Amino acid sequence: MALTPSLMFYTTIKKLNSKQFEFLIKFIFTLLVVTLITSVIAIKLFPNIARELSSASTDSNIRSFFAWFNVASYDLLFNYSLISSVFLYRFMNDRRFLDVFVLVLIILLIVYAQIFAAFLSLILNLITTFLIIKFKINNTKKYFILIFIVFISFVSGKSFFNFLSQVVIDNFEELDQVSMKINEINDFLINKESSEGTNLEDYEQRRFESWAQFKSSPVFGGNISTGHHFWIDNLAKFGLIGTIPFILYFFLFTKNLGAMVKGDLLKVVFLNSIVIFILIGFVKNIVMIMPSTVFFILPLFIIYFDRNEHSNKFR
Repeated sequence: MALTPSLMFYTTIKKLNSKQFEFLIKFIFTLLVVTLITSVIAIKLFPNIARELSSASTDSNIRSFFAWFNVASYDLLFNYSLISSVFLYRFMNDRRFLDVFVLVLIILLIVYAQIFAAFLSLILNLITTFLIIKFKINNTKKYFILIFIVFISFVSGKSFFNFLSQVVIDNFEELDQVSMKINEINDFLINKESSEGTNLEDYEQRRFESWAQFKSSPVFGGNISTGHHFWIDNLAKFGLIGTIPFILYFFLFTKNLGAMVKGDLLKVVFLNSIVIFILIGFVKNIVMIMPSTVFFILPLFIIYFDRNEHSNKFR
């Protein structure tokens, strides 16, 4: 899953000259923007398209009809939430209109798609990326201190979270799925348990079942999973011996990319995307296109921005 896109990245960096590489970046960027625009239009035409595509209970004919448009899919939304960091980075450094235009499109798409986990990962990515750039978090030690502070602030600031969530609910009443999920999370934070019949209760039950499967064979796995919590499901299926190397590879790739990049902030911005990608796997599935973004598209943009910043030409 991670090896194929990372090999594509290394091959691209090694084989393409500066003009070819710049053409590839512009081509990918154009595809990203065009897909964003068409996806936002589709969301306005079919407000429930993302929910219908992500739900296993959707009628197969409806799913086929929406899938034909190839927009607002589960993985596409997470891809945009992960890649939003590089456009925020560029905007904060260069104040380019095109970057803020792309950011606005990403936010509109993910908010109105109402896939709450993608919405949450987008907010987390933008907040942490903003703090990294604003306070010049330029090494790993500072970054993990930042993550710790953000986590403690969230845990200890439940009332503030409740206030913010109520603002969202009051001002975006048409976003019923977002409002419902926020209410469920508020209830969970306050009462320490999921209300009966909610999605959170179902997710918690699935997590418990996969965890039980893992504990029955923790080293080698070989058991079934419930198919919703990627890392716990991986532990159930492949055990520690198959999951730990997978996680370590993410940080090995980040270290190797760091050796290619001169800009310390860019290194941390990419590390942040890796961490958020891993966090997504604790509450959602990870499908093949998502690693392609993290290990191919994002690194290409990181290298491109870094080379432009430090030399205005390719090394």
